[in-house]
Amino acid sequence: LFADADGESHLGDIELDVSLIQYAPPAPALELTDPVEAQRFVWIRFPEGWQDAAHVSPRRQVFVLIEGEIECWTSSGDRRTVKPGDRVLMEDTTGKGHGARTVDGVAFGLMIALE
Repeated sequence: LFADADGESHLGDIELDVSLIQYAPPAPALELTDPVEAQRFVWIRFPEGWQDAAHVSPRRQVFVLIEGEIECWTSSGDRRTVKPGDRVLMEDTTGKGHGARTVDGVAFGLMIALE
């Protein structure tokens, strides 16, 4: 999620650069990105029927969905259903923001603050 110069929010895809690194010898090498500083994290539970019309992200953060489904949308009309295992880099800290709602029950995730 990000906001453009006009304040419209959008969904986009990014590719991460990874390198093969011997991270935890003697385990086989893994593909890792460069480290990203994080401030803190919270577990987050969205109750059944939770919905918000629009809000900006309170800070630059990463959301990882663990259970359930969340549908999100942007001011530019993009829509996406976030499913368990999906990760969302949330950078729309200005502009018109994004909306979200639970899909068929509760959802549970992890929010990692980057600032």
